[in-house]
Amino acid sequence: MKGNLGEAGMGRVFKDNKGMTLRIYAMDYGNATNNEAKIHALKKGLEIAIREEYQKLQVEGDAKMVVDIVKQLQ
Repeated sequence: MKGNLGEAGMGRVFKDNKGMTLRIYAMDYGNATNNEAKIHALKKGLEIAIREEYQKLQVEGDAKMVVDIVKQLQ
């Protein structure tokens, strides 16, 4: 997988439809490439959304590769 290998961390913010923060999550991931860390962050975010039983999601990201993967799943 392309990207620079190094220490990676991730974070996400869950907000309701009015923009109010519901949950903030951050964690260290260890060694990973940029893309690996972003894919892992998306996976963890989706796991949290399922566990919290969120009904509708809007996912935002800045990694074109990850966005393209999600679009292919639709």
